[in-house]
Amino acid sequence: MLLKLSGCYVCDATRLVCEAHPDRPWSGKYACGCGVAAMACPTCTRFVPLPQLNKEEPESLSSFVLK
Repeated sequence: MLLKLSGCYVCDATRLVCEAHPDRPWSGKYACGCGVAAMACPTCTRFVPLPQLNKEEPESLSSFVLK
């Protein structure tokens, strides 16, 4: 596989790969096309931190709950 200078070379900068073939992009010019569902690219999304919930957030959202 060739290394692209812009974006991830595994998912072709789409951040999605084929679940059955994680070395192929799920969409785009070089898409796998086998019909299996997509999953997050293990190469470019492993460095993206997951959002951390604030401990006070559930209380602040309670005003939006319908009673």
